[in-house]
Amino acid sequence: MGFVPNDRQQQAIEHVHGPMLVVAGAGTGKTTVLAQRAAHLIANGYARPDEILAVTYTEAAALHLKNTVAATLREAGIRADASGLHASTFHAYCNKLLKDAGREFGVVDDKDLWILLRRRLARLPLKHYLPARDPGEFLDALRQFFSRCQDELVDSARYRKYVEELRAGQHPLPRVAPAKQDAALTPDEKLERCAEIADVFAEVEAILSAGKLGTYGDMITGAVRLLREDAGARANAQKHARFILIDEFQDANVAQIELAWLLAGDERNVFAVGDPDQGIYRFRGASSAAFEEFLHRFKGAKGVVLNENQRSTSHILGCAHTIIRRNPEVDRSLAPGVDFRRVPLISAREERARQAGKPLVPQPVSIVLGDKNQEATDIAEEIHSLVNRGGASSIAVIYRLHSHAAEVAYELATRGVPTVVKGINALQTPEGRDLLAALGAVASLSNVEDIFRVSALPMFGLDAGEVARHLHESGRKNSYPTLLAKIAGGERVMKRIEAARAYAASVEWQAVPVSKYVAREFGFASDAGPASRICDFITKWRDKAITEKGTLEEFIEYVDYYQQAGGKLDLSPDNGEDGDEAPVQLMTVHSAKGLEFDHVFVLRANTRSFPSGYKETIFEFPQALREMPVADDSKDLHNQEERRLFYVALTRAQNFLSIYAKPSTSKKKAPPPPPGLLRELMLDVFAKGAWVQRNARPATVSRIAAAVAPQSGVAVWMLAKPTAIVDDPVLSATAIEAYDICPLKFKLSREWVLPGPASAALLYGNVMHTVLRDIHQAEQAGRARTEGQVLQLFQQEMENARFDDRLQARLYQEQGARQLTEYFRLRNQRVQLPVLQVEQDFKVKIAGVMVRGRMDRVDDSAGHRRIVDFKTGKAYDQDKADKSMQLGIYALAAREIWGAAPQELVIYNLEDNSEVVSTRAAGDLAELEEKVQEIAAGIRASLAAGVFAADPGFHCRWCDFRNVCPATEQRLYSIPHAAPGN
Repeated sequence: MGFVPNDRQQQAIEHVHGPMLVVAGAGTGKTTVLAQRAAHLIANGYARPDEILAVTYTEAAALHLKNTVAATLREAGIRADASGLHASTFHAYCNKLLKDAGREFGVVDDKDLWILLRRRLARLPLKHYLPARDPGEFLDALRQFFSRCQDELVDSARYRKYVEELRAGQHPLPRVAPAKQDAALTPDEKLERCAEIADVFAEVEAILSAGKLGTYGDMITGAVRLLREDAGARANAQKHARFILIDEFQDANVAQIELAWLLAGDERNVFAVGDPDQGIYRFRGASSAAFEEFLHRFKGAKGVVLNENQRSTSHILGCAHTIIRRNPEVDRSLAPGVDFRRVPLISAREERARQAGKPLVPQPVSIVLGDKNQEATDIAEEIHSLVNRGGASSIAVIYRLHSHAAEVAYELATRGVPTVVKGINALQTPEGRDLLAALGAVASLSNVEDIFRVSALPMFGLDAGEVARHLHESGRKNSYPTLLAKIAGGERVMKRIEAARAYAASVEWQAVPVSKYVAREFGFASDAGPASRICDFITKWRDKAITEKGTLEEFIEYVDYYQQAGGKLDLSPDNGEDGDEAPVQLMTVHSAKGLEFDHVFVLRANTRSFPSGYKETIFEFPQALREMPVADDSKDLHNQEERRLFYVALTRAQNFLSIYAKPSTSKKKAPPPPPGLLRELMLDVFAKGAWVQRNARPATVSRIAAAVAPQSGVAVWMLAKPTAIVDDPVLSATAIEAYDICPLKFKLSREWVLPGPASAALLYGNVMHTVLRDIHQAEQAGRARTEGQVLQLFQQEMENARFDDRLQARLYQEQGARQLTEYFRLRNQRVQLPVLQVEQDFKVKIAGVMVRGRMDRVDDSAGHRRIVDFKTGKAYDQDKADKSMQLGIYALAAREIWGAAPQELVIYNLEDNSEVVSTRAAGDLAELEEKVQEIAAGIRASLAAGVFAADPGFHCRWCDFRNVCPATEQRLYSIPHAAPGN
């Protein structure tokens, strides 16, 4: 039986002339209605296929739409050729318009634009947004801001005019930095930053224009400009777009709506369908305000609300409505006579069953409470049982962030459950990292970290303990290739690399053939998996608009920048659509949009997980430049979008829905529900009776996942049983902090002296501490340095330091000179306390534990010692200083050495030459002593067990071991073709 529309669907399908807005709730068949409308127009002679333009947001959706129209016409026995129907994405359509008009350009995506600008960073007129510690830190924020401008049809000339209007006092000054920093800026400083943004915007446009390049946003803005300026092009485009159908309209932005307006002409045959409750791409410039904008532009538009859900049961829909009903609705005043009020969706399945006399009894939504390990065990057991007994046609595990999937994927793998994890980044898998390291080693023998990783490949059979011992004994005095010559089997590593280098030279170092050779010769799979995906990626990279010579060296730089820009390479080709038929799929909520499953499990429904925490943009998009008068950067709007995302996750379920969360940590006798959206649901009377609660099963010890998801060779080295090097009874303050943060980091920092250059931040920190030591030692000796002497020493030390990035070296040169000049000036202005010690080493027993360390400076303050610690990175605030374990250990050491704890512990921030004074009360020191004892006991226990567990988190971003740490690898737990386990 074919599609049988209900009354409201029929009304939308049969609408012919004039604008219509269809507000279609989840699962109400909005895309089907759009396709049926196209078929209706053709079948009834209202339009030829080549007079219809249907636009959506993915190429796959556009192809599906076209095929559906053709199939509908065939089923109706209508011999109409639908091949002329133009179904496309907005971007593809605009690109063709520009190409036909001779305005085509090479397209760069968001990541490639970041890379293009990073390569030309020295050319950009940046001052305030060019920090030495990370020169590219603000590039993504700037890129996003310029993209947002394009969404609103604002070019650099318009933005510069806006800055002049700011100078004239015509608008309030926008936020140009994170809120706390922005509040401290004067109006002149804000204007200076706005002018800097305008200059950079203009330069970015100039760079793209010079290279005949453009972004995806430029496709839309270029097409709009073409239609505005060229009457002939506009008339021709309108002839082939007499009827415009827009799917997923909730994701439309101002530029796209303007495009539809220009194409529609006087006939205004624009049919837009979407769901404001599923607008989940606010970061792309889309907003639920698109519906109001449509009604504002297309006066007198007809309207239809689709409210019969064809997918889910009433309990699932009731819970989803409870979540979404707190969000704003479409402004009904803009469409008189059309009731756009949000109402609970009707379960059409239950209605049909009731009418047939066979009532469908919906299963209540399960709310399951437990920590992340219990959550993983419970879900794995549930799914294992379902798959084994054939109790589900399709299952999805949905989460807010890809990192949330790790534990569940692991537990499913141990049970042999057929699984596909979508969104795995091939570049961060063990095999992917190994292949990139092999390519890096072949590209240059100076890439010693890459050679180190290659030497850990199982094919070479090197002994990890011997490698660690040689590295430790050498202490970076010898090159790693030199050390390899002393290690049994090490010469085979270099011979293999040299052979690959010889082949690379024979093919003129072209990345495509070299990558295939390296994949083969270093033992990587050639037909599937991460290595194959990366080789395909390199082949496509060769044809990119920003690729110049296509050499291996160029690719190595590209992929490094690509990952810095947040680029990921989905292990599944074709945007991860491969494996859609797998019984169990794990995916983010963004990936789940538009899909449906028999069973859905939603993970970590807690505040700061799902919903995620609010992160403000660095640059506020000014209200004065908005077409749609709705802000897109506020905590309220973030919460609204997170609520829409949660709504999307819930409405993917057809029959069974389970929501997992950590229980509340409240100490009350009757603790409240978990904080976040789930609390809203559980406390709302509307959803009463639609859900049941239970506790998750206890976490279990997993069985065979290591065999299912092998680690890289270097990960095996890092996780090997600790050597005697780790078992040092003396702990440093840094080591104590390291174990507290991550036991594995502690082990690696003591056991492995990894090859490779020091980070730029570390090099700069060493230089600044050398200069400060000289200043303070000279003061002690009564021979105070002049400013010239200080800067001369700084210059010498910077020349001796080996910075890889010349721009970063220059920025640090300028920053250091500026900071030292200000430090010298302020120190001469202030009353100087006598310096007692400079870089004071200590080795004391704290709570029975031997601890060593070094205090940067110790002053005499009215007979009391004052400890000063200099920071060369981001400035510490009071809270961070008060929580600093390092300062607390200094206080304990001072008490042991001098018999009294210092009255003042000072963090001196060289970034802004500020002092943050902290203290430690007796109770604080007692707690810290207990902490030191606890950590020492933990180290002994880890040594006894031979295991130092990783504790991944936000701190991994700055860890020296992040590139070799097994916890940061994305292991392949996916087993799409395995038989169910028992």
